[in-house]
Amino acid sequence: DGISVIYSVGVSVEYRNKGIGKAFINLINKPILLRCPVNNKSNKFYKKLGFELLRIELSKKRSLNIWFLENKERFLF
Repeated sequence: DGISVIYSVGVSVEYRNKGIGKAFINLINKPILLRCPVNNKSNKFYKKLGFELLRIELSKKRSLNIWFLENKERFLF
């Protein structure tokens, strides 16, 4: 169906704020649609990189922010 799925991504605490997460996003050469729990610190990262918050999916278990990034060209090194 042309969709790739990544279930989990993380950067060890000692390597955060060094551009590793940004570099990982740059490796993906397709638009990105992702879900992130609303209370997760990663939401700040996605917003900083220019992801658009499409909607919030409400759930009894946990609510999720749905983020989308179409064009990443501005992030290239």
